[in-house]
Amino acid sequence: MQALKVLVIVMGIAILAGVAVIGVTIYQRAAEPQDETAASPAPPPAFGTVEVPIPEGCSVVETVVADQRLILRIGPADISVAGCDRIYIVDLASGALLGVLLTTPVL
Repeated sequence: MQALKVLVIVMGIAILAGVAVIGVTIYQRAAEPQDETAASPAPPPAFGTVEVPIPEGCSVVETVVADQRLILRIGPADISVAGCDRIYIVDLASGALLGVLLTTPVL
């Protein structure tokens, strides 16, 4: 019986200590100033005008943004134009043309 009383007292002290630690942590986090600039990422720098060479008779069919890349799918503006099927990959941070994928039909 004596051991049970000691165990209850020790557990009660442990619970009070845990609640005190949680209370102090909440107070400290609420009291420290929030740095708003660190929370939002900086916008990428401006890179001016970038020319992406698209063959004559072709147009942009689809654009997709993924992982800081702009993906442009180029296709024929008119069905009679051939050789337009390609994909351009542009870096959004620098505006650099990273690569061109030429698509060809498999025969």
